[in-house]
Amino acid sequence: SSDLGDRNGIRFSGRGIIYSSGPHPVAGSSDTDSCSLEIWLQPGRSRQAGTIIAFYSPADPTDFSLFQERSSLGFRLHNQRNVQGPHFYDRLGGVFSSGKPVFITITSDSKMTSVYAGGVPAKTMPNFPLVVRNLLGQLVAGTSPSADQSWAGQLLGIATYGRMLTPTEVARHYQTWTIKGRPES
Repeated sequence: SSDLGDRNGIRFSGRGIIYSSGPHPVAGSSDTDSCSLEIWLQPGRSRQAGTIIAFYSPADPTDFSLFQERSSLGFRLHNQRNVQGPHFYDRLGGVFSSGKPVFITITSDSKMTSVYAGGVPAKTMPNFPLVVRNLLGQLVAGTSPSADQSWAGQLLGIATYGRMLTPTEVARHYQTWTIKGRPES
């Protein structure tokens, strides 16, 4: 169903956008580069393209974004100051083909980034150097901070962590979010 029902969340359609007034806080942020991101969402259409969320900081030249590319979820680390790079891109195919809500977890130790869908491993990206500072910028949802790339769908929840979640934590968080409608405290 495209209705939020009794769930919390935000519905994007047309040119909707939200952004944080300042840097997005990362829970348990530490001195290491390890990080994790959880996002629960439901695209409005499986054949669309658009930026779901992005973390942007004028002080840091690299922004991180998640975007929909038809039924695939895309991951991008983009150097804003240098058109030539470095840029990192990858995608997880078919994740939005069911039309149902999807719970995605991304964990990284700065060398290896792993993606989980529905609490189970879905993809490993050995050359995708996501670090905690990539999640510390201003959170922009519903489009890109630098271009008109609007996205339609429902954002049901998002959480960031300054450490890698273990596979057991990923599975437990998935159960907690989807049953209780919110993350563990």
